[in-house]
Amino acid sequence: MPPIFEIHTDQSKEILRRTAARIMRGKLIAYGCIWIAVGTAFAIFVAVRRLENAYFFAALLWMGCASFSVYRYDSVPRRYAEKTYSSMVTMYGQPVSTWTLVYEDHFTVDNPLQRTNRRYGFDQCTLLLEDKKVFLLRTEKKSYIILDRAGFVQGDSEQFPAFIRSKIGPAQQKTTAR
Repeated sequence: MPPIFEIHTDQSKEILRRTAARIMRGKLIAYGCIWIAVGTAFAIFVAVRRLENAYFFAALLWMGCASFSVYRYDSVPRRYAEKTYSSMVTMYGQPVSTWTLVYEDHFTVDNPLQRTNRRYGFDQCTLLLEDKKVFLLRTEKKSYIILDRAGFVQGDSEQFPAFIRSKIGPAQQKTTAR
């Protein structure tokens, strides 16, 4: 039986950065909110106590916390991508490439460099995350399968989310887009 979708994904720095940003987005936003709350709490403390000598420091701390939050939101995925990409190139001499074949009742992920070929049933999928350039399919073990939107050799990337939603079951249809 021929596959319905065939997807080739080169795990470039950009794909890895987008993947990390998409996966870590909620956590990075939460940490950012905590840092901004700390800065705001100190500013409120200074204002309530009317510590006129500390207004400048309260404003400086708040701006520092906000800047740190923005910096982390951008830098954490970028550093993850750099580190992962560099380790792949060091180990294999080139970036990792995967071939994903999606059939009616299962899909396989073949990674020639790592010499792995894994078979997954759709009941093993718990979440589909979308981005402008990638799909991320989360498995029960909380690992992600990266699928490049531009890498569809067979099938259409526009029809893929609807197909996956129909296969992973109503309890697991948490698809988010960005």
